[in-house]
Amino acid sequence: MEERTILFSHVDLSSVLYGHEQKMFKEIDDTRSDRIRDEDLETLCDYFEREYKLDVPVLDENGITVDHEDAKIDVRRTPNRFFYDGGSGFVSGTRFKFFVPYSGEKELFKCRPSSFNFNPPHAQVNPKELLLIYTATGQQDATAIRGQFDRDLGQIKQWLTYVAGDVESFNSAVRSKARTRIEIRRKKLLDDRNMASGLGFPTRSKV
Repeated sequence: MEERTILFSHVDLSSVLYGHEQKMFKEIDDTRSDRIRDEDLETLCDYFEREYKLDVPVLDENGITVDHEDAKIDVRRTPNRFFYDGGSGFVSGTRFKFFVPYSGEKELFKCRPSSFNFNPPHAQVNPKELLLIYTATGQQDATAIRGQFDRDLGQIKQWLTYVAGDVESFNSAVRSKARTRIEIRRKKLLDDRNMASGLGFPTRSKV
């Protein structure tokens, strides 16, 4: 029996990437006019590329650790178990916890990529590590627990490759999209300044 939380199923990744792109555009539009107009274009692109590229989670399999503890296991839904009146349906067992460190964007574990199957993996997502929990009542041995963990870890890795495909396409376009947005705003600012200069009056000093 396992305690798990479904992954990669809360929100479409395409929507998240679109929102992230719109956030970048808003920051460009809200950046001080003199910075957009006068700062080196490549320096601006460097900044927005650095800020808005996303890091796909990478699992640190060499850093996996495990812990265990006594636990009361709920077996009420376990097949072929019967209880007399007054039985609690809980038996003594052991809870095994696997901690899988990762680097990258925690929120991407919630996102459904454009490629997927109908068997999403499960784990608890904590900052900097995944937690996978399994329980045993004496009917499972270490080999069975390890086998289930390996299968679940393999699923998580497969889904991360789906996420990576979408995110890498997004990342590859961040710089060019930022450049285009900056150039559009820069042209407007320069056109506005030229128009103001043609009005026949001195430009008011900025305080």
